[in-house]
Amino acid sequence: MDGDESIGVSTPEAGVDTTETPTTSVDETPTDGIGVAPIVGGLGLAGLLAAWANQAKNSEINLTAQPNQSGLATWSVPEADKDAAKSLGGKQYQLRVYDVTDIELDSQPAPSVQQYDCSESTTDKELENLAAEHEYQAEIGYVTDDGHWLKLARSEKIRILTAETVVTCGWG
Repeated sequence: MDGDESIGVSTPEAGVDTTETPTTSVDETPTDGIGVAPIVGGLGLAGLLAAWANQAKNSEINLTAQPNQSGLATWSVPEADKDAAKSLGGKQYQLRVYDVTDIELDSQPAPSVQQYDCSESTTDKELENLAAEHEYQAEIGYVTDDGHWLKLARSEKIRILTAETVVTCGWG
């Protein structure tokens, strides 16, 4: 915490009216998506992004290896999750594919990231020219105007194998 920041409790001055005034209520009723109100209250940008990262989401993404050093990403994102991300500044719906060979994405940045802008109705993407003997993970989410990533879901790691070469030997 910087020296200029402080957290404290204030007491009202004598003669100041401390009766409660009506405020806009926030519906915190659970839905099939993400409740935004619990994570928004009083957080700065860093706190908001950290809260978003820890918030349970109902989105999912799968990444599967395909022949010829390609892959297929498929995902499902409920409208409630999309709406929650947009309410926090999400603008561009995006698929990200990370080369995670020999790293853990939670603790290290990926050396290579492929980004694909998507329409919100898209639910899959074929991925061409993935490097053989490399591991990949995919995420679906939104990018904010200031470049922050609002991840909705992350796939498990997959490994792209070297394409098999078949050699026919003629005897005779």
